[in-house]
Amino acid sequence: LLVLLLGWLMDYAQGFVDLGVDLPVGAAVCVYIILMEVGSSIENLCRMNPELMPDKLCQMFGGAGCPTEKR
Repeated sequence: LLVLLLGWLMDYAQGFVDLGVDLPVGAAVCVYIILMEVGSSIENLCRMNPELMPDKLCQMFGGAGCPTEKR
């Protein structure tokens, strides 16, 4: 939550201070957190039940839980 607040404050401060670049920091932080959580969910799904995930996708997101051959 603190990182999201910091991103929002940086967006707000860009209206008053010219940083030379106009970037939507708050939106970038939100997208990063969403992608990180989706990747974590896919990795946990691979470890819980590897048969649900295709081999290539399972190896991309944490190949430690992937079986070498399907049963």
